[in-house]
Amino acid sequence: MILEPLPGIKPIRLLVGSCVRKPPALLTAFLASLDRQIVPPNVVVDYFLLDDNDDPASADVLTLWSQRDPAHRHIGAVPPDAARGGYSDANSTTHLWDAQAMTRVGQLKNGIIQCCCDQQYDGLWLLDADLLLAPRVLWSLYYTDAPIVCGVFWTQWQNEPACPALPQVWLRHPYQLDGRGWNSGDFLNTLSNRARVQVWGQGACTLYRTEVFRKGVNYATVPDLPKEGMWAGEDRHLCTRAERFHVPMYADAWPDIWHCYHPHQHADLDTWDARLREEAPGSPRRGDLVSLHLQAVEPVPQEGGGQRHIERQHVRGVLGKLRLVRDLEDAIPGLSRGESRILSVAYPPHAAAAIL
Repeated sequence: MILEPLPGIKPIRLLVGSCVRKPPALLTAFLASLDRQIVPPNVVVDYFLLDDNDDPASADVLTLWSQRDPAHRHIGAVPPDAARGGYSDANSTTHLWDAQAMTRVGQLKNGIIQCCCDQQYDGLWLLDADLLLAPRVLWSLYYTDAPIVCGVFWTQWQNEPACPALPQVWLRHPYQLDGRGWNSGDFLNTLSNRARVQVWGQGACTLYRTEVFRKGVNYATVPDLPKEGMWAGEDRHLCTRAERFHVPMYADAWPDIWHCYHPHQHADLDTWDARLREEAPGSPRRGDLVSLHLQAVEPVPQEGGGQRHIERQHVRGVLGKLRLVRDLEDAIPGLSRGESRILSVAYPPHAAAAIL
């Protein structure tokens, strides 16, 4: 369920965390996209960014940003005894990280998790510093109703023409896009259509409810997992822990996120920054992507007689192509973003396969 307090109850507190080691221009754009996030009602956001920069100019960008707003107060230094390992984002083909470097990042992220728990935040939004975000990424993740939910972005992992862009969520470790009842084509098409999908691997832009950390979900190394290649990635260890503790994870493909993965993409920062600043229209039209929470306040008739209750539904898709009851589909263009309204809907008994 969504973290929504009753009237008069204290606000929900979210911590935004990241391990920061990026060039100044990319870091500036990343921080600007954090600043433009539209925060859900009754939610208070603080930040804990770990300064892992080896470029003094990047450290200066982070320091100046931390001084602009009291919510930016959690700016931490990396512990001096943290093992460094070998890593580079500047390789011409793909990022090169060894196992020790990925273990290091997992340890740093665990430090942010510890801060979240010690200071009794209700949730943690943990994300990588090479992302640019549309204004409602946090909003979308927050309202996805899941203990762990990851915003989906697409990356050409190899800087080669034949390499397609793929998501940073997966179904089987270390990075398999089939299984669990899916073939890879259907899985990728479903994500392309902005659906909400359960996954068994994810990372880089994830909202956690703090309760999952108390169950044991974290980035510590799982002793019985392989130690080589992609298996060494800290996200595999966290996701394995989540599965073993029966904590479901979901991919939220709704919000717009750009991953600045390769050095040559830095030239596109201004273009993407301008594009992602734009807000979508406040009211939808047919053919627009819509995201709805629907709740029947009364039982509905069913074919053959009698009535049945419909559970709350989270619906996303193109307006005009969803299987909505007609009265509901006609009413949606008259609603504004964030608006809640009780509608009178004629629900025919034969509409069992329709949404509400």
